[in-house]
Amino acid sequence: VRKSKRKMFGDTKHYDPVALKQKFVLWPGLAELAARYRERTYYFANPENRETFLENPTEFLSKNGPMKPPPLRLVMLGARGAGKSLHSRQLAQHLGIFHISFKERLQELIMAKTKKKIGPAYPEDEEEPEYSPEEIAAMSAITGPDGQPVTTTGLTDSAPTDTSEAGETATEDKEAEDGQKEEGETEEEIPLTEDEEAIKNNLESEDALSPDVLDKIVPEWWNKEPFKSTGFIIEGFPRTPDEARYMADQGLFPDGAVLLLVEDTDIIDRLLPPRLAKWRVNRNRRIAKKERAKAKKKKERDDLIAKRRAELEAEKAKLKEERRLEKEAARQAARESGAEESGAEEEEEEEDQIAR
Repeated sequence: VRKSKRKMFGDTKHYDPVALKQKFVLWPGLAELAARYRERTYYFANPENRETFLENPTEFLSKNGPMKPPPLRLVMLGARGAGKSLHSRQLAQHLGIFHISFKERLQELIMAKTKKKIGPAYPEDEEEPEYSPEEIAAMSAITGPDGQPVTTTGLTDSAPTDTSEAGETATEDKEAEDGQKEEGETEEEIPLTEDEEAIKNNLESEDALSPDVLDKIVPEWWNKEPFKSTGFIIEGFPRTPDEARYMADQGLFPDGAVLLLVEDTDIIDRLLPPRLAKWRVNRNRRIAKKERAKAKKKKERDDLIAKRRAELEAEKAKLKEERRLEKEAARQAARESGAEESGAEEEEEEEDQIAR
């Protein structure tokens, strides 16, 4: 029996050495794009990488010891309510890597303009509740290996900022917003860009995000620091076959996927009580808001009635004073008229006496 000749792979085994060197990612190569160098076989993900390797093979080979592998990159998948956030955050802290919540990251990208979270879980009339620092950290889109929130801004700015500075900025923004509300100013709605509008539609009705929008969000976690050299676990991405194909096309390969399988009854038991409690809080808040509005209208009505009553009293007093003055003037005129008549009678009597 003739034995098949066993292939001797290079340092990167069946992964593309050019992708590892240039992008620091384990990109599985294709057998049909293989190349041999010094009796070793190398696989490549695309013809361009193969040509790049053949032009200068030594640039992509190890020189002093084994090649350094990229950091751990994982994705956490599962049904809504399966516990992806809890387990991925704990796993990230245990492994010393970043934790990324894809959905919360989408919220952060438009929060500066919408001023609130978007989606079915956040009704239009729901007021933003007060959160503790621990709850805020738990809701952060990105947390560092130490479990502390890391903030990034914009669709293209990926440089993490210090959380204390971010907190101060958020506090200043909140104070400015509260000041505007106290002064009664109406806040103008800030228009969204085309990409931000697509993100909003995705959060509201789960419309698919185009590759152009994903290009401005996802690749930085593979290609930019500090994620590139530290590693991460992404929660809730990819969510659809199209998003999985996007990752493969862009060479954004995770090292593993954790799939949480949970019974529907367990999810219901886990999610229903807090959602009912939240519904009750929102209901009570809406009732209290209506009561405040009703009391405000009653106060405004009572104030108007009191104001009108005061105006009527003032008009009545004014009219009474005018009548008093008229009567006083009439009496004065009568007194003056009586004095003139008596004076005329005295003159007539004097004239009669002289005539006699």
